[in-house]
Amino acid sequence: MNDIDGLELELRSVNSMEEASTWGVQIAQEQRGVGFGPGDDAGAVATSTYANSNSSAENSPTEPLTPVRNVHRSNVNRVYFLLMITQILLYAESGSIPAVLVQLTQAFRLSFPQQGILGGIVYVGIAVGAPISSFLFSRYGSKATLIGSVVLNAITMLIFGAIPTHATFLLITTRFFMGVTQASLVVYGPVWVDAFGRKDKQTQWFAWLQLTVSIGIMFG
Repeated sequence: MNDIDGLELELRSVNSMEEASTWGVQIAQEQRGVGFGPGDDAGAVATSTYANSNSSAENSPTEPLTPVRNVHRSNVNRVYFLLMITQILLYAESGSIPAVLVQLTQAFRLSFPQQGILGGIVYVGIAVGAPISSFLFSRYGSKATLIGSVVLNAITMLIFGAIPTHATFLLITTRFFMGVTQASLVVYGPVWVDAFGRKDKQTQWFAWLQLTVSIGIMFG
């Protein structure tokens, strides 16, 4: 008897849940102005109501912004300022070579072709290092790649300053690797501005970021 009573209670509970579901669908359809007659399928109507609600939610004008645009503006400005300072320091090397080219020519007995190669090979290094940097960004992330490239650039500069006067080939090779280590920042700067810069000021940010290259060369 206890089993039968329990089964009856379960059946009553199921029936009441079905009635409540049908009543809820009827109210929803009445609010939308859509009739719900005895021949309509309640499950189909409920599915249609759920789909319409999801569609209206997706098309809502109050949809939140993408996560990239929700970062704190103070943090974005701080990183942008650090990128500008880093570019000025890195490109100061490019301006220092023309300033001491006469002394380098006398000390290393550079020919005219060697002088031209010494001045332009850094840009060959940037061209070679750009695809390498893109691979490192995808493999190790931007933070590790940028820190590693800056550290390596500082090491190459120290080596460049300690090269003996008879090692002309090492002088040119070291300057080539300077360009390779600068490539990661050349690649990352515009991509970062496009991802995190304000839409109404992206053009200005691009311009100022490129201006730091000239400032660094003049500063060097």
